[in-house]
Amino acid sequence: MKNDISLKEYVLITNQLINACSSWVEIEHVAWEKPSHANGSYDFGSIKYCYLSLAPLESHIPQPTIEDYAPDSKMSKILSVESVINAPIEFVFDIVSDTHAKHLWILHVKGSDKTNGKIAKNGSTHRCIMNEDENDPFLTSHNFKITKDLITWIDTNHTGKSDLIITLQRI
Repeated sequence: MKNDISLKEYVLITNQLINACSSWVEIEHVAWEKPSHANGSYDFGSIKYCYLSLAPLESHIPQPTIEDYAPDSKMSKILSVESVINAPIEFVFDIVSDTHAKHLWILHVKGSDKTNGKIAKNGSTHRCIMNEDENDPFLTSHNFKITKDLITWIDTNHTGKSDLIITLQRI
């Protein structure tokens, strides 16, 4: 929906939405500023709406906390597994990075849940279901490095006691 609002960041609420919500409050009484009202004509008809700038709220947004997931230099390798997979590295990455497929290749993992997205990326989180209790590892994926012949990333357990470092190399 295109409109004539000159603001870059704003909230737009249609009158249709306001009328559809029986518990809706009066925006003028609860909003951070007085809303502007407008009417737009579109190929499907006319829409009445109000909008408010989000700029006054910017000062209330806290600075993000940057979590350090770098492996602890005191950690030591307790297990290393190597396998040759006769498949393109991109295909292997698609499967190995799929949190919902971890149970297919990691022993004792029954499944995954509590994901924050469908695509593995820096900041992706998931829980590996092992015992189905609060001790199941909750992991954050980070430090993705992808080149033509090498893909690596780290899954860090939120307890900070372990990292799973995954490296795929084209041979």
